[in-house]
Amino acid sequence: MAAGAVMHIPLVLSAGGQTRPLGVEAGPRTLSEDRVLVVIPTRDAVDDLAVMVKSLIKAAAQPKALDIVVVDNGSRQSILAEVFGNARGAMVSVIRIDEAFNWSRLNNQACVGRDQPILVFANNDMEMRTAGWDDHLRSLLSMERVGIVGARLLYPNGLLQHGGIVMGGLNGEPLHDGWRARGDDVGPLGRWRRRRPATAVTGGFMAVRRTLFEASGGFDEVELPISCSDVDLCLKVGAQGWAVLYAPEIELTHHESLTRGHAHDSAQQRRAEAEMRVLLERWGDAAAYDPARNPQWETRGVRLYAGRR
Repeated sequence: MAAGAVMHIPLVLSAGGQTRPLGVEAGPRTLSEDRVLVVIPTRDAVDDLAVMVKSLIKAAAQPKALDIVVVDNGSRQSILAEVFGNARGAMVSVIRIDEAFNWSRLNNQACVGRDQPILVFANNDMEMRTAGWDDHLRSLLSMERVGIVGARLLYPNGLLQHGGIVMGGLNGEPLHDGWRARGDDVGPLGRWRRRRPATAVTGGFMAVRRTLFEASGGFDEVELPISCSDVDLCLKVGAQGWAVLYAPEIELTHHESLTRGHAHDSAQQRRAEAEMRVLLERWGDAAAYDPARNPQWETRGVRLYAGRR
């Protein structure tokens, strides 16, 4: 048999004693002073937004190297930088964009004219739980060929909301890995509590190198304005040979879709389905098949990797 690199073995070859799961090792921490830009789109929900912004500042190792831009998309409430209180040297600003909601465009526009080397895209309905989260991101993004980093997100009741994204998880569509698993459930091979490469991570909290974001064209605000542009960006980055990391050492509480809500009405559902068609047509097998997902792991409804005993 010809020699070559083993890319993926979907079936079990042998089984033995428990060993420490392999992951991507960071090496020495890089505590540079690279500035971090955090972009948070919002419409009203000022109290929840204030919780998020204050938690980012309080938990930051280097708040003076932190720039937070709140993108006010047609709020009726008054959103001023003063509502976020003591910024500990962090720069907090608010820009207003009064137009139809387009998540991709709001995030893209917030980055225009700025030069911070690290970009973080975050939802307004979360709270940071990890001290020194900004230095964690600096360290991870300083690793060779790491382009995007995603976090572990938990519901307020402690259930897992996001442990990475798996492609083709149900009916050929991407789903959050470990969705609604118990917070103490580590998942197969410890994947929900272990830093590892992922095909995609959610834009609910996503960090990316600015140079790579710009080279990839940013988020697709034309064909993927709301639902799928975070996955699309991850696939673009992966296609260029860069790694997407799921990093559970960065953890947030997430009140999912507090402002926008889920696609329940017919118009929202049609929009979500249209974006999914674009994603699947654009990426083909890359959007429908995940090499990190063992086909022996069972999918029950929307709960992934329930496992067979």
